[in-house]
Amino acid sequence: AYTLPRSAVSATGDGMTLPERVTARDVGPVHVVRYEAQEVVLEATVDGPSLLVLADLAYPGWSATIDGDPAPILVVDGVFRGVALEPGAHTVRMVYRPTLLGMR
Repeated sequence: AYTLPRSAVSATGDGMTLPERVTARDVGPVHVVRYEAQEVVLEATVDGPSLLVLADLAYPGWSATIDGDPAPILVVDGVFRGVALEPGAHTVRMVYRPTLLGMR
């Protein structure tokens, strides 16, 4: 997991696209608090609007919260999960709850 300034990524119709080249100055650290099959908890502090990228498969059934508030998961490069962060310190929690087709 890592962060990038939002200005370094491009929005597409269905997600975000990473730049072809990234420098060490662009990449911000993310602390992995918990990494389990159905829950991931991350902490990051960013100076400006950023994209937190978790290099895990973006798959239906994942939901996210940022500091306890629901947040959309962005598909990054058509494969990975990401969330948009505003400046500051944040705790991001992603939880997987499988959905059964046809079940309500």
